[in-house]
Parts: sequence; C-alpha cells; structure tokens
Amino acid sequence: MQDKALYTFFLICLFGIALIPGSIILGEWESLYFFHNFAPLQFNLDFNISPRANVGNPGYSVVEVSRTLIEFFGLNLSLDNFRLTSKFFSILTIYIFFLISKRLFNSKVATLISLILLTNPVFYLYMNTSTIVMASAFGFILLIERLQKIEMDYKNLFNWITLSIPIILISLNYGLIRVYSFTLLILWIINFLVNKRYLIPNSISFKVFLKNLFLSLLISIIFLGLFNLNNLISILQPTFLIPKSSETFILSNLFYKDQTLSLYESLSINLKIIFETLTGFKGNYNEPTLFNILIGYRFPILNFVNFILFLIGLIICIGNFKFKKKYLSNSHLKILVIFIITCIFILSSSVFKSSSGLSITISNHRIFFMLFPIYLLIGLFFIKLFDNSKHSFSSHLIFTISFIFLLSLNLINIFEEKKNFDNLLTENLHNTIFTPKNVWVKNEKYIGAGEKWTNHFDQHLNYLSLAKQIKLLSEGKRHNNIILHVDDQKFLFNNSKLPNFHFLDDYDFNVTFLNLYLNDMNVKTGWVQDLTQSTETNTIGFSNNTIFPIKYDQKRLNAISEINETKRFVLRYHKKISYPILIIVQNSDQEKFIHEFLTKKEKKFITINF
Repeated sequence: MQDKALYTFFLICLFGIALIPGSIILGEWESLYFFHNFAPLQFNLDFNISPRANVGNPGYSVVEVSRTLIEFFGLNLSLDNFRLTSKFFSILTIYIFFLISKRLFNSKVATLISLILLTNPVFYLYMNTSTIVMASAFGFILLIERLQKIEMDYKNLFNWITLSIPIILISLNYGLIRVYSFTLLILWIINFLVNKRYLIPNSISFKVFLKNLFLSLLISIIFLGLFNLNNLISILQPTFLIPKSSETFILSNLFYKDQTLSLYESLSINLKIIFETLTGFKGNYNEPTLFNILIGYRFPILNFVNFILFLIGLIICIGNFKFKKKYLSNSHLKILVIFIITCIFILSSSVFKSSSGLSITISNHRIFFMLFPIYLLIGLFFIKLFDNSKHSFSSHLIFTISFIFLLSLNLINIFEEKKNFDNLLTENLHNTIFTPKNVWVKNEKYIGAGEKWTNHFDQHLNYLSLAKQIKLLSEGKRHNNIILHVDDQKFLFNNSKLPNFHFLDDYDFNVTFLNLYLNDMNVKTGWVQDLTQSTETNTIGFSNNTIFPIKYDQKRLNAISEINETKRFVLRYHKKISYPILIIVQNSDQEKFIHEFLTKKEKKFITINF
C-alpha cells in the first residue's frame, strides 16, 4: 500500500514538475536545431547515424521529429511544442531512473533521488531545451536499466530482445553517449565472465550469453538498416565509436599538436572545471547564471548540499567494497564504474590555444551525464540513513524532511534563475531600436568563452522585442489579413553573417525566427519564402535534408506561385489553419506575390510597413 502511494506521488510530481516552462527564447544550439527543422520546405526524417561528436550539429532525427508532430497534430508553432520531444525524453529518463533506483534501494529512496534529479537546475534546463542531450540521456539510462534487468534473469529472452531498443537509440544519438554506452557494455560482458559461476540459479553458459547478446545486436543492426541503409556502413566506420570532432586530447594532439595544451595542462584545467562544477564553488570556469548554458557557458551541476550528499555516498560506496570472488557483482562498484566512465572521457577533453585565450571543449553537454551516477551515489547515503533508523516514525520523518528540503532547494533555485533571466529580458524589451547590451555574463573571470557568444541573446531578444511590437500593431486589425512589410534594418543582424557562429551564414534566417516568436505569442503568422536561390542544394549538419530544395511537393505546401521564370515564392506556415492572419514579407517582389495570391483567394487584406 505504501509503495502504491509513493508511486502515485512520484508520478504526480513527475508530470507536475515537467510542466514548468523553460526559457522564452531559444538557446544557441537550439536555434540551429529549430532552423534546420523548420526552415526547409520539406523535412524528411532520415534517422542517420551521426559521424560527428558535436551535440549542436543538426541532423538528429530523434529530436527533429518535433516538426512532424506539430504538423501531424495541427499544433501551434510555439516554444513549448517545439520542445515536446525533450520533455518526452526527460519524463521517460526520470521514470527509468526511478525503476533502476527502486531495484537498487527501495521505493522511498527511489522517489527521493528521482525527484531531486528531476528538479536539478541543469536537468530542468536541458528538459526545456530542444537538443540531442535528453534523447541521449534516455538511451543511456535505458541501457543501464536493461542490463540490470538481464542480470535479474539471464534466461529471460524478452530482456535480451528489448536490449536492442537502447542500442538503437544510442547509435542514433550524441557521439559521446555511444562511447559511454559501449564502454559500459564491454565492462558488463567482463563482469559476466568473472562472475558467471556464482550466478546460480540465473546462470547461463557463456555460449548462450554470447548467442543472446548477438541476437540483441542483430536486431539493432536490422532496425538501424531499415531506418536508413547508410547506417549499415556507418556501423563499420571508425567514426561510430570515435566520432569526428571528438575533441579528446589524444586525437587533438595527433592532428593539432601545436594548437593544444599539454596533457598535464589540459588535465589540470579539466580537473578544476569538474571540481567547480560539482561543488558549486565560484571560480574561473563557471558562470553563476543557469540560463547562460544556453549560449555555451558552464554552470555547476550540483549545489553545495547535493555535493556533500554525493561525497558521503561516494565514501560509503568505496567503504562497502567486498573484495572477494564476487566483488564485480557488487552494486556499489557498478555505480562507481558508471561514475568513472562519465568522468574519464570528459577529463580527456582537449584545451585549445586561441588568440583570445583558451578554448576549452568541456561543456555542460558532456558533464550532464555525470548526474545519473551522482544521484545513485546520493541514494547510497539515504539508504544507509533510512536503514539505520531504528523506528519507523523516525524513518518517515527523515524521509519527509529530506524530501521537502532538497526539493524546495532545487525548485527555489530554478524559479529564482528563471525570474532573474525573464526580468533581464523584460527590462530590454521596451527598446524600439534595439542595441546590443553586454549584460549577460556576470563572471568576468570566466575562462574559455568568447564575448561573441552573448550575441545570441542579443539576436533573439531582438526578435522577441519585434514580435511584441508587431503584436501590439496588429491588435484591432485582425478582421482582415495583414501583409506586414518588415524593414531589414529592424533586425540586429542581417542574413549574411552572424557574429556568434557561422552555420546560418548566407541563409534567410531572420523571418523564420521572428515567425516562431509571434506564433508563441498566439499571433497566427506566416511568411513568404523566396525560392530563387533553390538552384543549389544547401545543407546544415550531417543529414541529407535540404534547406531550400529544388523539388517540392505541392500537396504539402500551402501555396506556390511564380512571378516570372526566375522568381518563385511560397507562403509558409505550420499550423493547420485556412490562412495566417498576418503574413510577413521583406521586399516588393514578395509583397506583389502575396497581393496577387490573396486577391485570387478573394481575401480582404491591408498592408502595413514596419
């Protein structure tokens, strides 16, 4: 009965906390995902294995399914809906983490550590940021759960077959998580070899073990091939386990020897970063502002209280080793192994020399995965605490106090960070003529970041400011269609160059982002897209999807027209409505096209210059 009550309580908290909204502007890498996903006329999910290790590189279909969901269900193009996939994977990740913890400890401890992990500020931020991080986290934690489940009954064929699910997800996700996962898988096989004689009654022969494992891998390969035939080749490539842009010291020193620090210097800096990140101590390598993760800055993954609990759990873990014949089957050691795996590879991250200082490759994207073994180690502390409670009442009291305190601590931190960031945005929204403001970075001693990163916040605050002005301008005029001719000078950056990164250079990106923020404010907008430059195939990331393709399916597009042989335009919008209320154009040719188009459709409209 108690377990059912805890389970119900856990689910209520899980879905309730998941409803907390994220940032009201896109993060840097998130904006690249959005443009890659929503700018193309057509976007086909190719489920291709990434040859790169870069988390920000677009082409991860597991995440980019958001457009398919929005179009299929007729959802509004909003920030929350765009981030649905990250929310979905986050909820699944916490649920699977709960199952793992319940098997290791009990329902009480599992509920406690799962919910304080859910409310960890860094976890919260990634839950509300559409990148590959959360999908990768789900694949990784599901792999741990499936391996755990197999260990409970090696003879259960269903457990072996379902092991293919995380293997498929891991293969399609972030390159680093493939390295973590397959290292763990190899160590798990070694663990079986060492301990198979002690696994009675669940023991199986090594021959059967290999047969079942081969079956899991074969199923994984078959499905990866069905998703994309190129995956069958990718699996055999060195880039599968050693992806491009891995930025590890060994590879970087091999190819860019003169551009990297020595192993000792790199390791020294990386250890300092890990220390600051775990303890929350203010230093040179972390920002005190959570939302600056959105532009590539690091933020501590633990506060000081959580760090102390983790440290005690680590001491308990090491102190409980039983170095006997069965020592490798010790659950404490398995938690420690996962922690070491998530540490060792980021500690080997490269540190590059640059004209502006040091270019440090360790990011929160990489450090994030340490959270799972850390909170399992915290679970060791609490199981020790609860077990040592002589009275049931004392145990319940300790649990209740711990839960309320730790959850409140995290939630207060989240809401304070969110309030401060939203206030910072709001304070600058009144600017009619937007000018960049260097107000984003608080730690002036931060090492490894360039000021150009903050240009991303300036850029998207500009869109937010324009969207607010346009919304006010359009109110009271919605009985007609509005053609809004936007002056390019309204945008902080033109469509040729961005100071923060080059991926969107030469693309018409301003209106695509402006359209998102307007729709997020519930202003039903669309825009006219110029197809003149569709004579060349343009790609972003490693996927085969084109940004402005030559071939297009008229059935999937809302409107296509030709002004002449060299000028082609299309009316773009993402929600299933008859026509958008407000249509954005940027030049006279686009305006002429939409005039003719609406006239033919016998639609009343007015034109506003903005």
